[in-house]
Amino acid sequence: PTFWSNPGYELGSLGAGLIGLPAEQEDGSAGTLTQRLGNAALLPAPQPSLRPAARALQSALLAAELTKHYSKEQILTWYLNSAYFGLWAYGIDAAALTYFGKHALHLPLAESALLAAAAQDPEPSPVQVPEEARLRQREVLQRMTELGYISPEQERQAVDAPQTLDSQA
Repeated sequence: PTFWSNPGYELGSLGAGLIGLPAEQEDGSAGTLTQRLGNAALLPAPQPSLRPAARALQSALLAAELTKHYSKEQILTWYLNSAYFGLWAYGIDAAALTYFGKHALHLPLAESALLAAAAQDPEPSPVQVPEEARLRQREVLQRMTELGYISPEQERQAVDAPQTLDSQA
């Protein structure tokens, strides 16, 4: 939720990592979107000898550097084009084709919210647990409304919208 305003990391996840706790946010994700991008694409795999505090500091510093040198739009684009969405779908367009049989550009709000939830926790996939996927989609839509990104009417329409996951996925 703080993607557009944070410096690439959040103090809560950094502090947790520095005292040796898992660096999870309230929503269960490991760090900010920028940290997840950096961890997946740029940091080497964690070494057994590397303490959690060192890994948390590496992650935060890398995220801060990414935010310093690249626009939030560029970081978001990189993340969306490389994130894992389950069922071997890497990137938003591959996920849209896998789950809905159409390109990401043609996704309505409801389907986009479902994929946003899948990016947070891709396993099991939305096809494997459709009820859970729908619940997580509603949580995304509710949070978007709370943050002012969509109106309550848009949220209601997206929740009520019929959607069919591709049975071939």
